Amino acid sequence: MRILIIPNFSNAYDIKMTKGLGRAFTELGILNFVSRSPVSENFLNKLAKSVSADIVLRINRTRPDNLDKNIRHLSWF
Repeated sequence: MRILIIPNFSNAYDIKMTKGLGRAFTELGILNFVSRSPVSENFLNKLAKSVSADIVLRINRTRPDNLDKNIRHLSWF
């Protein structure tokens, strides 16, 4: 399983939070990729495919319509 983690904003708080999530997943043996900045909905699908993500976890964002149907999307509000 591979998880792509994306913050809501590119600020110190969100980056610290998403990096912390990434470390926790790593400790559980789950491969993850943490973006240091938000990603547009148009670019999200390309990024998820480029890292072979099975799951996209975005902070305060809903699933975009154009995200590949084989990729699960989790929203953390």
